[in-house]
Amino acid sequence: MLAGPKKIGKSTFIGNLIRCLVDGTAFLDMFTTTPVARVVLIDVEHDPRTLRRWLREQGIANTDR
Repeated sequence: MLAGPKKIGKSTFIGNLIRCLVDGTAFLDMFTTTPVARVVLIDVEHDPRTLRRWLREQGIANTDR
């Protein structure tokens, strides 16, 4: 769970983590990751269209994961 005040960067942080986990890139340009087969995001705060747009902006290569 990641919680915090509005506009602090929670969605950006999560989007970066998801990209790193599915693409196998370094998390926060610091922590080595190994690609995983699947990631599930449960977000009860945002509209699904907004989440898709934010995740697209992350540049995730392996969107099938």
